[in-house]
Amino acid sequence: MARNVARDVVRNGAQGTPWAPRMVSLLVGLGALAVLLYYERDTFFTAPPQEAENTPFLQCLAERKGDIHAMEQDGTIDAAQASLFAQRAEALCRDLFPTNP
Repeated sequence: MARNVARDVVRNGAQGTPWAPRMVSLLVGLGALAVLLYYERDTFFTAPPQEAENTPFLQCLAERKGDIHAMEQDGTIDAAQASLFAQRAEALCRDLFPTNP
């Protein structure tokens, strides 16, 4: 006579079920987690790439900011304009020399 597991669970709660299906489901879950970690290993276990110090982008930005600072020291522009020009200079240099090609 076949054992009716669903009826046993209803009568006795989870205590009446065998331990083997629980272990199988645990192993399936751990296996799925291992596959996910392996598939996404670059995302979870590598550091983001560091930007090099002497890139053309940084040289462009330093040159532009130097010009902006000189104009501010000469009194040609005020601090608010200097801040705006610095933002625009950064956008220009990012457009000319993208850091993530």
